[in-house]
Amino acid sequence: MRRPPLHRGHAPPDGRKATALLPGDPARGVPVRRGLSMCRVVSRAASAYVATCVTSPSTRLARAFTLIPAVFAALLIVSPARPLLAIEPSEIYDRFGPAVVTIVGTEGVGSGFAIPPTGDVVTNYHVIQGQRALRIILRSGEERNVVAVLAQDPERDLAVLRVVPPMSATVVLGDSANAKPGTRVTAIASPRGLPQSVTDGIVSQIRSLTGITVLQTTAPISPGSSGGPLFNDRGEVIGVISFFLAKGQNLNFAVGINEVGRLLGGALASKRREPLSPTPNREAPEIPPRREVTRPPPTGQGTGAQYASEDGEPLSLMAGLNVAIRGRATDQSASDKMEMRGALYLQLGELYRHRAVGALSEAIRLDPRRANAYVLRGMAFLAIGQYQRAVEDTTEALRLGQDLWAVYDTRGDALLRLGDFQRAINDFREVLWGNPTSPTVYLRRSIAYWGLGRPDWAAADAETHLTRFGWQGRNAQFAALLAHLGYREAGRGADAARILEDAVRYTGSADWPGPLVRYFRRETTAAAVWALADTIGKQTEAYTYLGIDFARSGRASDALSYLRWVQENGDRRLIAYGLALIELRRLEGR
Repeated sequence: MRRPPLHRGHAPPDGRKATALLPGDPARGVPVRRGLSMCRVVSRAASAYVATCVTSPSTRLARAFTLIPAVFAALLIVSPARPLLAIEPSEIYDRFGPAVVTIVGTEGVGSGFAIPPTGDVVTNYHVIQGQRALRIILRSGEERNVVAVLAQDPERDLAVLRVVPPMSATVVLGDSANAKPGTRVTAIASPRGLPQSVTDGIVSQIRSLTGITVLQTTAPISPGSSGGPLFNDRGEVIGVISFFLAKGQNLNFAVGINEVGRLLGGALASKRREPLSPTPNREAPEIPPRREVTRPPPTGQGTGAQYASEDGEPLSLMAGLNVAIRGRATDQSASDKMEMRGALYLQLGELYRHRAVGALSEAIRLDPRRANAYVLRGMAFLAIGQYQRAVEDTTEALRLGQDLWAVYDTRGDALLRLGDFQRAINDFREVLWGNPTSPTVYLRRSIAYWGLGRPDWAAADAETHLTRFGWQGRNAQFAALLAHLGYREAGRGADAARILEDAVRYTGSADWPGPLVRYFRRETTAAAVWALADTIGKQTEAYTYLGIDFARSGRASDALSYLRWVQENGDRRLIAYGLALIELRRLEGR
């Protein structure tokens, strides 16, 4: 079913009469038929003036004064949805702030805004990429669930979400083709998770990459602003905030709002995510076959439409724009450019991480003392599972003076995957010194203590996570599961039961990973959990925790099957993946 065209705030779509606004009284107006030309309105007003010639002098004077607003109104025929004059950022916030939302997932926070007529939410593709259990938070603090991704386009960096119940407050959509350099703009977003933050600036320039309009702006943005609306001075959305260049001053960018119309104007049904077929219940399910590992495409090829640089390599919108802006800079060394290319490849996701390694290796070859290139390459090695090389690169970065908590965080994660638990714990301690609010470091250190054979300390770190970040934060139920396993392994059955009761009391058990909590409370079966996980794509987490429970219940063969599946096919980004590797080593006697 085709989506109705986006209402851009011109004439009302339901056939009602438009209204010509009168000066000084915006609530009243002279009804004007749609399509009525300005000259005909002026002509009618003039006729009213001529009629005064056959009346008394006093009536003639009174009617003459009525002509002034009528003629002026004829020059100001606009739709009620389109503001006539420039409005202040404070008024834009008052009018349209309720339509701007914060998008929260398991991997981070972004922004979005509701569009007419359906109340669906527009955001960036990279905001939802890799996220699970998405929800939105309104200005009032109310939360709503995202039930479907209606449309997505990685190249335009756009996505449209269906929320339930739908948004009643919506923005007015403008026309990014009419944006001009120097136009005043306002952004409303959630930078660093701070909702309803308002900034303003101007449009610095309009840039086009293979037909895609990108607005360069001075309105300040930060991580978390992605997906928020960029308003013009009439309160119309003309762009979707997308990214900024860290090495620069006020180099911020938004995708033109017309790209949303092009995205929704296509075959929408083909972009909807269809639910997977349910898997039959069975107590000891067969492990699915190993998935083929996807390798990065050859140079010049890729999935979907790509943008090409001068050397023919595939680039996303973000990478292409950076090449357009900085690729011809004469003040950058070759190693600078290779490091930047590697950083961009790292941002592009799984298919391009091997390319990131290649570009960063070239940057290091050109300048062996580029500490930041070692950090980035270490992150790339971690992402593709080459943990020892990740440790080597981050260690070299520290030797070169890049003494940052993020470096310790990357190395600690790699050491955890290698089973070097004590060194991992030492690195996570450095992370807590530099960034005590890191949302997953207590959980990862908990897993390291589990690997060291200290389940009591593992449980303590998991409970510390709950104390510091609360039950409504990310990974709360996984922290409860870790604490439960630790207490159970340490022989503290009362504490193990208590933590699961708290999980049900504070978070419920309907949403994932609630079914795992119910399983450990013996309120559901392993087959039911497995079937649900297979349907919603949560196999890595389900197989890990079920495998650990099977191992503790004397079902070593089933445990090995589950954990080996995670090792070969699991999502390496998840904390559960590291936990599965630890338990697998223990079962195999390694």
